[in-house]
Amino acid sequence: MARWKRGLDQKAFAFDCEIGRTQLYMNENEETNPGLLPLIKIANGLEVSLRDLVKV
Repeated sequence: MARWKRGLDQKAFAFDCEIGRTQLYMNENEETNPGLLPLIKIANGLEVSLRDLVKV
């Protein structure tokens, strides 16, 4: 995960992205399908494009 490679703490990163830590955790562990807005916030927080974030 890009967040880990950058050494970003999950709680602080979720706060910076204005999403819940639990939501971030569930997204990272594929326990839920994220909506578009959280994906945009995460991409912005990682300074990557949405396209790069969701590449499979």
